[in-house]
Amino acid sequence: MAKENKPYKRKCRVINGRVHCDDTTIAAPPTSTGYVDAPDFLASSKRMTINFEHVLTGNQVFFPAFLTQFSDAWSSDWEDTSVYGRMDDIRTFRRTRRRISLAWSVVAASEDEAAHNLEACSRLISMLYPTYGGDSASTISGGPLFKLKFANLISDPTKPSWGASVTEAGLVGTIEGITYEPELEGQNFFIVEDGLLAKQVNLSCEFTVLHTKPVGWRENSFRQEKYPYGVGGHGVDEEDLRRVAKKAAGGDGNTDTISSPEARDEKERTKENNKSDIQRGISGAAGSEVLS
Repeated sequence: MAKENKPYKRKCRVINGRVHCDDTTIAAPPTSTGYVDAPDFLASSKRMTINFEHVLTGNQVFFPAFLTQFSDAWSSDWEDTSVYGRMDDIRTFRRTRRRISLAWSVVAASEDEAAHNLEACSRLISMLYPTYGGDSASTISGGPLFKLKFANLISDPTKPSWGASVTEAGLVGTIEGITYEPELEGQNFFIVEDGLLAKQVNLSCEFTVLHTKPVGWRENSFRQEKYPYGVGGHGVDEEDLRRVAKKAAGGDGNTDTISSPEARDEKERTKENNKSDIQRGISGAAGSEVLS
């Protein structure tokens, strides 16, 4: 009687920036051998992959998402203008930039898998170079523009998080650079005829997002309702805000005394008057002359 293989996958976790795997028997999708590999399980069953696309050529590469670091940072850029006699600069808004820092590990359990991982890393690195065209080999026809997608954290919020491809829902941007760091300590590599194949490679990159759709506020509504992660909304109801504030202060949240049509009209007039006063104050400060 043939021995029945128990389905299992390697259970992997990241500790101090390194991936540690051990064999743990758990329920897993059936395969022809009864076994499933952790990276394959992430990529196929959980669809947890980091996807890159080279925009000009359409070339793509993906990695199972063994994330070791993720940060999404926004920074506002202001231009300062000094005015004689004024303590504070006049600040003019220019733009808001978004930059994503990403680091992940690529692991292999066999020489074939390590060779595949090296090929994927090499393809990604090659995408950092420009596209040449024309009669001259030195004429650049386009820079290395990317699309990047990972679940709903790096994705077009107007598209489905799981169903859309990197071509359909990837964020457009530029990569400042890629760091390739193989783990070679403790014989953590395969020795083959062509050289060394690392069992684990640590990759990281900085991705600057280029906004391809309008963002920002129009009255009290945000232009992209589910920006940036595809969930929630940004509509601000001032009545709800007051209700929440009153509950936090120990009240019952009832705002009937200030929610009449007349009160709301008066509130809107006051808001518009305040905006006008602020604009006149800024314009007056910018155009005034201070006599010494």
